[in-house]
Amino acid sequence: MGDFLGRFDKIIKVIIFGIFIGFIISIAEPDLLILANQVSKSIGISPFLIVIIISLGVGLMISIGLYRIFKEISISLLMWIVYTSIFILMIFTSDTGHAIAYDASGATLVHGRGAGREQKSILLNMNIEPEKDIVIMLVKKSLMDPIKNAIYEEMNLEDENKGIIYSLPVMEVRGLIEQNN
Repeated sequence: MGDFLGRFDKIIKVIIFGIFIGFIISIAEPDLLILANQVSKSIGISPFLIVIIISLGVGLMISIGLYRIFKEISISLLMWIVYTSIFILMIFTSDTGHAIAYDASGATLVHGRGAGREQKSILLNMNIEPEKDIVIMLVKKSLMDPIKNAIYEEMNLEDENKGIIYSLPVMEVRGLIEQNN
């Protein structure tokens, strides 16, 4: 990849390439569409627009990383700028936005089948089982209630047959590196 990028004679071509690669990689990610569908219910923006915005953001960050390499900018300086910008933006974000941002970085999505009871539909002599998504998150205890409340409200879990949410204590974890100190 470095040999390929080294052939570009102008930095603008490298930046455009970075945006393109980041955009294509992100927009092709199926879990991003699932996340966008869930988030769109909370914030009222179409899932397609959310995927486009996130994909452009990933492309922009990749192009900034490539620019940093070509201009030999210190990575610690770049990280200070990026994280300071993120923290400033978080000041203006709601608690739901904080829960969504935290959830987006650490949830595991498991696809399931069946309704938990023996009811099946038959179409063209084939059994049709309901599908569902199971979201598993490991979060700090201090973040548990805001995340559960946001999911409960935004997914309308008070309605019958919309889903359930529960928490379990975790006594020991091995093999994970904490994302935020």
